[in-house]
Amino acid sequence: MHKNLKKKNTIKIYKKETNKNSLSECDLVILAVPMNALASVVKEIKGKIRRKTIIMDVCSVKVMPSRILKKYIKNNIIATHPLFGPDSAKHGFIGHKMVFCPLNIKKQNFIKIKKIFTDLGVKDIICTPKEHDQMMARSQALVHFLGRALINIKPQIIATPDYYNLLTMMDKVWNDSWELFYDMQILNPYATAERKKFINQVLNIEKKIYERSRKIKNRN
Repeated sequence: MHKNLKKKNTIKIYKKETNKNSLSECDLVILAVPMNALASVVKEIKGKIRRKTIIMDVCSVKVMPSRILKKYIKNNIIATHPLFGPDSAKHGFIGHKMVFCPLNIKKQNFIKIKKIFTDLGVKDIICTPKEHDQMMARSQALVHFLGRALINIKPQIIATPDYYNLLTMMDKVWNDSWELFYDMQILNPYATAERKKFINQVLNIEKKIYERSRKIKNRN
């Protein structure tokens, strides 16, 4: 993300071992850290930023990060989720979507930050953290759950286009880390229910197949 933002902005990258004291010079701080590390990072930097500095995260879930930002930072906070990764956006942001959840921030400041990304071609989606996590429990957490479960399927000579669509999904999912997978399954409060609904539906379909097979066999 930072390579695209560099085109029109001055960017500083802070790693774990970097001295964080110069954070006070920043107008915007983007927290690009694993979800399970967000709280500790926020605690570390909260005393090193100015009151008017705007803080935003880019985690794949939004309810939990929003709660952390509200608890420790309180003001000038935005929860966001870029719906793209380094591979898909390596040539730019144009056409890619990004979710913005304004938490406790003045309207003009929110518009200003959002404009940084929309000026680079991002399509903005504004919603609440709850709405985000409810939708992402299906469109992300469940998809990754399916992709991980498809580990044993391989390319083969005889296959339909739908089979190759499954292979493509599996490849994309497996490019992400197990850490991200577990975080989106555990830290999204709606993911468990979606997985259970899917598993129950699979079991129900399997039951119907079994019952139908018995009827067919009994005819013969």
